[in-house]
Amino acid sequence: MNNYRKILIGFLSAVLAVYSCGGGSDKSGSADGPAAYFPEEIKEIHLLLSSKIRTFKGESLYEYINGGAEIYHLYNFVDVATASYKTGDIEIVLDIYRFENPDYAYGLYSSIKPLGPGNMELGVEGFSTENSIDFVKGKYIVRIVGFEQSDITKNALGELAIYLNEHLPGTTEMPPTFAIFPVENRIPGSEKIMAESFLGQIFLDDAYAVDYEIEGDEITLFVSEDSTGEKYLTWLEQVETEEFDPDGLAYDDQNSFLYNNEYYGYIVAGLVEGRLAGLIGYKESHREFLSRWLESLKNPE
Repeated sequence: MNNYRKILIGFLSAVLAVYSCGGGSDKSGSADGPAAYFPEEIKEIHLLLSSKIRTFKGESLYEYINGGAEIYHLYNFVDVATASYKTGDIEIVLDIYRFENPDYAYGLYSSIKPLGPGNMELGVEGFSTENSIDFVKGKYIVRIVGFEQSDITKNALGELAIYLNEHLPGTTEMPPTFAIFPVENRIPGSEKIMAESFLGQIFLDDAYAVDYEIEGDEITLFVSEDSTGEKYLTWLEQVETEEFDPDGLAYDDQNSFLYNNEYYGYIVAGLVEGRLAGLIGYKESHREFLSRWLESLKNPE
């Protein structure tokens, strides 16, 4: 596991929701608000809505999440609706989070999911544990939690997840930006979006990153929109660069640099077609791989 991934996991741990007892408003909001998608009943398993649907909007999220609300706001959180369901003596809780757009929803999801690809074919992607299911679809993140481990609980979680997967609107495709990354040597499930402070630099926002394995090395490719070059110049001013030959790399006017970060290792970064793009964990043996990718950004098919 490379240093970048280790630090990312440490930074984003413990951000899952903790359920609170009070606060919020009753079911209300716009037609596409999350409260609109809570079923009253799933007859096949006798699952019934057993509480009011509460909605927490914007800054009021802190009333529902006991710590960790800040990262949701980084991804342009809009609101969350929550309610309880019962089948017999089994109780589960459903949360539906809404974000400004599908990229931000996937970004938050990518920060809380376990390493690797999801283990459930729900929405864009989903994962399950012994007593919970999470998935992202469009601008929504669904989280369903049971309070005991049993076959009845698992069945209730699964049936509710299937219902929501069918009824929630929105894309089931990965954010389009990930299509510009190579498929070759990609580590499955490593796609992530960092809303702020990518690589510890507060000005590096909305960064898309994917991990790769190249000849036994684990590296990361990343891009962030930078049409003015401001991010590039700010970063360049803050680091001590090392000698680097950009020959053969399709950076605009050779605007690129190499430096050794104490946490992430060698990083190559530069401007290409209005984007800041680079490689974390760089070695000269990775130059050809980086070159092919940059060329594809320069000359997309």
